[in-house]
Amino acid sequence: MNYRIYFIGLNRDLIHTIIKLFILTAEEGDYLVNVSSKLPDNPFYPLCYEVMLKGSEKNGFVDIHVDFDNYLMGVNTDLSPSTLMINIDRDGKHYWYMLGLLFKKIDDLSTAFITGYLVDKKMDTELKNFRSV
Repeated sequence: MNYRIYFIGLNRDLIHTIIKLFILTAEEGDYLVNVSSKLPDNPFYPLCYEVMLKGSEKNGFVDIHVDFDNYLMGVNTDLSPSTLMINIDRDGKHYWYMLGLLFKKIDDLSTAFITGYLVDKKMDTELKNFRSV
């Protein structure tokens, strides 16, 4: 299956980490990965990444919008704190829960790489959030 995933978030350091881990995981899952992004002019605006995963010969893509911080109010998002009815954590710990839900939507990706990263960094709360899906 082919996916076009839009990641939108305000926590720049965390979204960079999540994008890197997601790309490595997708490449290990035999997806062809294409990433595009544009830095916003204003440093207080959220980052937006478009990650295309091509895993089959079909031309169609399934679009998934992951809005980590409810920035796209009024837009139909697949994963956002408002649609999931979860609280936004100032430290971005809810990002890991939402990433776990994304892995549930794309069921042929392995969570082992991200789980290993969180264990190595001793990020127990984040690991709990990631696995709690």
